[in-house]
Amino acid sequence: MACHFPGRLRTRNRPPKAISSLGIPARATPAPYQRRTSTRTRAGTGKNPHPTLGCVNWDLWWRIGHKKHSVMVKIMTLAPQSLMLMISVSIFFAIKWRMSLTTRSRLSSWSMLQWFTLTPTLDPKAFFATTSVKGRPSLATLRSGLTGMAIGSSLIWWIAPWAAAHSEMLAGWLAVAGLILLMHFGLLHLIVAAWQSCGRTSQPLMLSPWLAESPSDFWGRRWNTAFRDVAHQLILLPLTRRWGSRIASVLCFLFSGLVHELAISVPAHGGYGGPTAYFMLQWFGLFMERWIRGHIADSRLRRVLFRLIAIVIVLVPAPLLFHRAFLVRVILPLVGISVDDDSFE
Repeated sequence: MACHFPGRLRTRNRPPKAISSLGIPARATPAPYQRRTSTRTRAGTGKNPHPTLGCVNWDLWWRIGHKKHSVMVKIMTLAPQSLMLMISVSIFFAIKWRMSLTTRSRLSSWSMLQWFTLTPTLDPKAFFATTSVKGRPSLATLRSGLTGMAIGSSLIWWIAPWAAAHSEMLAGWLAVAGLILLMHFGLLHLIVAAWQSCGRTSQPLMLSPWLAESPSDFWGRRWNTAFRDVAHQLILLPLTRRWGSRIASVLCFLFSGLVHELAISVPAHGGYGGPTAYFMLQWFGLFMERWIRGHIADSRLRRVLFRLIAIVIVLVPAPLLFHRAFLVRVILPLVGISVDDDSFE
C-alpha cells in the first residue's frame, strides 16, 4: 500500500519486498536494504528463514534476546547462596560506581581502585579527605571489630550447628546474627581501623545501634551508615526538593526494600514482598515518632516512647526481612548446615 504525496511517491521506509511490489526495478532498491537484508537461506529451499522487516533484522534481535534469556536462566539456577553473593556484590559495586560520579576531584586510578575494592565506605568524598600524617586507629573500633568476629564465629560454627538439631529456624536466626556480627561489626570494623591508621577518614558502618533512642536515630545515625549516605545523597535530597520530605522518605524506604528483595528474596526463590513490607513498617515508625513529637509535650515520656517504638518496630517484624525461605535455603547452607526444604515445594 503506497503513501502518496504531492509530486512523488514515498518509498524510503519500505522493505525491499514492498518496493518490488510497486514495480520498481531491483537495481533501484536502496543500498541500506541490500546491506541489511539477511542472505542466509534455509537449506534446500533458497528462501530466507528469518526475513527482515524494513531495516530491522529480526533474526539478529531474536538471537540476542534468546542469548540474554539463556544467561538469565543459568544465573537463576545457581545455588541460592552463590546467587545471593553475586547479587549483593553486584549491587555494592553498582552503588560505588554511581557514587564515584558525585566526586569532582581528580583521583589516580590506583586511588579509585583502592576505594572500589578495599573499603566498605560508599562515599568517596569522605574517604579521600586524607590527613597530613598517618593517624591512629580508634581503640573502640579495634575492640568492637575483634569482639564482633569472636562472637560471630562462635554463633556460626558452634552454637548454630548445635541448635540445628532442635530447630531449623533457631539455627537460621543464630546464623544470621553470627554473620552480621562477623561481617558488619567484625571484619568491616577492622578494615576501617586499618584505613584509619593510613590517615583516611573512614568511619565504621555500625555505630552502636543498640544505643538508638528512636527509629530516626537508629536508621539515620547508627545502622549501616554507608547505605545511609547513599540514600541521603541520591534519593532523599533530590526527591525532597521535588516532592517534599514525607514522600521522599517513603520512596527512600521503598528503595531500600526493593534492594533487599533482590539480595534476599530473589536468591531464596520465596518470601517476596516481606523485605519491602518490613521497610514500609520502618517508615511507619518514623511517622509515629514525628506524630509523638508534635502531640506529646512531656520530654521524659517522649524518650521512653521513642526507645520503645525503636525496639518494637525494628525487632518484631524482622521475620518479614529474614523470612524462612531465606534462612533455610540460603543462610543455613552458607554456613555449612544441611536442611530439608521440601516444605517449600
